[in-house]
Amino acid sequence: MYRFALSALASALLFIVIAVSPTKRANALTFVIDFDPVAQFSFNTTPMSAFDVTPYGLTAGQRNTVISSIMTELKNDFHNIVSPSIPVGMQLDVDFVQGAFGDLGATAGGDSEYYYIVVGEANNISEPLGEAFTDGVSAFGAGAVLGAVYTDNIFTDVFNGLGTPGDLSEITHVINGTLAHEIAHTVNLQHCAVAGSVTPTGLNPIMATGAIDLPNAARLLDREFGSSCTVPSVGTQNSIQVLVNEIGLREIPEPASIALLALGLVGFRFMRYRAN
Repeated sequence: MYRFALSALASALLFIVIAVSPTKRANALTFVIDFDPVAQFSFNTTPMSAFDVTPYGLTAGQRNTVISSIMTELKNDFHNIVSPSIPVGMQLDVDFVQGAFGDLGATAGGDSEYYYIVVGEANNISEPLGEAFTDGVSAFGAGAVLGAVYTDNIFTDVFNGLGTPGDLSEITHVINGTLAHEIAHTVNLQHCAVAGSVTPTGLNPIMATGAIDLPNAARLLDREFGSSCTVPSVGTQNSIQVLVNEIGLREIPEPASIALLALGLVGFRFMRYRAN
């Protein structure tokens, strides 16, 4: 008998959760991250190939774990910024989903303002770690590829000789640092210096670059968006405020209290029927 009651309560709980839980906004700026690029990309004339984790000291079977870690860190960089520019309970109105180029229906959740960033092997480009169209979100229509991260170049130029093979934290940061950096370019952030920069927790700024003063070894560590950094020949950039101005803010989705109450009731009724 208690099994039937528990099933009924669980069904009721599921209905309540669906009815009252906040849903993903359909008007958020959305970046679809493609780790298996096969289409020709705007910055070169040869198709890229899929992200290969094996040079980093991992097995092919660990690829999904690495991708999941990168996606989690990317969302953290944009959603968990602590700054006076972002009121408590708010976050940047941007979403990140993993998907394939052209596969919007299954990945972007109905958002109409979506763009692609491709992550994989560069094949014929030997220098950049990544590239992006500066302010591409404003310049291009929805569905455009706005940037690329070249994981083979990151391995050759940074990780090889500096990183620890198989270290998930280092692999995540060295790739996501470039990914977050290139995405930020598409909403009009510029390169800036580490020297004199101000970030929420003292980490190096995401918009720092080796072309100015970011050491390659620092790419293996976590970075964050800052409130002040110097853009050579231009002036000071408040990266966080630029993100707020360009992307906008939304309320942080939180679990509905009524759903939590219902969960407690399920547990209570289950214990009663077990006792009987």
